[in-house]
Amino acid sequence: MKSLKPFNPNYWFKNWHLLRQYNSLIKAIFGICFVACCFLMASLPVMAQVPSPSLEKNQWACELMLCLASEKPVMQETFCSPSLLALTEHIKQWNELDKAEQVPVCQEAKNGGSYLEIFQSQYAQCPAGMIVLDVGISLLITNPEQAQIWKNTDVRYFVGRYAEDLPTSFGKDWDQIINDGIGDGKTETVKAYAEKRRLKHLTCVAGYLGKTLMPVRKSDEKGHLSATVEKLEVLPLYQYIVRIAPPEASFMYRISVQNQVFKSDFLP
Repeated sequence: MKSLKPFNPNYWFKNWHLLRQYNSLIKAIFGICFVACCFLMASLPVMAQVPSPSLEKNQWACELMLCLASEKPVMQETFCSPSLLALTEHIKQWNELDKAEQVPVCQEAKNGGSYLEIFQSQYAQCPAGMIVLDVGISLLITNPEQAQIWKNTDVRYFVGRYAEDLPTSFGKDWDQIINDGIGDGKTETVKAYAEKRRLKHLTCVAGYLGKTLMPVRKSDEKGHLSATVEKLEVLPLYQYIVRIAPPEASFMYRISVQNQVFKSDFLP
């Protein structure tokens, strides 16, 4: 049995022609190394842009303060992305958090008299005598006479019929269903911020006329109603409606430095 000889680099440098027999293997090894290096270099910028999901609350709270205190173009830089993303995830639980936990605290800044405050926007109150339409509630606006006709009509045989075939006594506004109830708006402000969309109007109603079973037509993505009645649904009937315009943004913030207001604006 032959004993293994230790690797001697001088031997191979003096007799480099002996390496020709391994020419294909060497090319393959160098090729793999080259591709791996190219992939690593190309992925570095992408890796740097991915926000770390494990950011400590104190860390991203401090980074968030720096970003919110800067000008808006700076807020769009990669440095601010992780803290703004963490803030969005934090605000999704806003209404379930205790008041002390709603705003992330940068302890180092707080020790120096600097701090961040976040305020949830409030909708204006409904006019006297009106109530807000609860979240997810649909309704019909009508008058007492028409409401009584609907209550006295057996609508079960309407299903599957063309809407234009419904009796004229049933009225023309039976399918004008309002389904934009958002309650007092607290849930809406959180959802709108998390989904990065505009706030909905707040709906106030008055003159409750009871509930009744109503035929309902489906609507497509463009809001076009189906030609036939698709189902029946129990809907509350009201006589009056008022829509309250939403606030300009879901949340505002204020940064104080050494207990003096430094900047206030809408949350991005």
